[in-house]
Amino acid sequence: GARRTATLLAAAPCDDLAVLKVTDTSGLVTLPLAAQSDVSEGDTVVAVGYPGSSSTKANLTANTGVVSVAKTSYDTRDAVDVPAYPNVIQTDTPINPGNSGGPLVDLEGKLVGVNSAGVTNRRNRIIQGQNYAIGVDRVKEVVPDLARGRSLYWTGIGLDYVPNPAEQMPSSGVTQPGLLIDNIVPGSPAANGFPKPSFVVAVNGKSLDGTLQSYCEAVKAGARE
Repeated sequence: GARRTATLLAAAPCDDLAVLKVTDTSGLVTLPLAAQSDVSEGDTVVAVGYPGSSSTKANLTANTGVVSVAKTSYDTRDAVDVPAYPNVIQTDTPINPGNSGGPLVDLEGKLVGVNSAGVTNRRNRIIQGQNYAIGVDRVKEVVPDLARGRSLYWTGIGLDYVPNPAEQMPSSGVTQPGLLIDNIVPGSPAANGFPKPSFVVAVNGKSLDGTLQSYCEAVKAGARE
């Protein structure tokens, strides 16, 4: 229940992961990490977090469900602020806004994933019980670099996704989809490169469609080149 001061060590926006350094770690317990090879369809899992509710205060909540798919990928532009994930666990455990970033654990209390996304509609049909957590094996791949202070595809810009600028920004005269940069972190790589606000329609010569996924595809392609 007590607030603690933390600093951002590094971030990986295209994996929806970051590492924070907490100065006062007294009383904190580190979750043991499971392995996805030990996760099977039908296993009971628990999603923990602070989803929005009608309560007058934020309550730590736990929701149970089962593993639907132990390891798959997530690649959809249905949500403009969700990147493509190469490794996720699909579960029917309720994951709502506010659960993101919280742990998905097995019944031994081991981390099997980091809650991140859900699908509620596909081709105008309601989807039920299709939620996703970043797989623990992917967490193990990304987090060590972040813990060393090495960000992945992070430039220090805050993004607002604009797939339909004619509707979202009618007075701007912009018609091409893109990203609105409305925040820049001081001292970051972007601090000397962008005026604020800026509207970006391409990165490394690759056009954007106004989604985080298109941004991640462009910056990753530029890094490979």
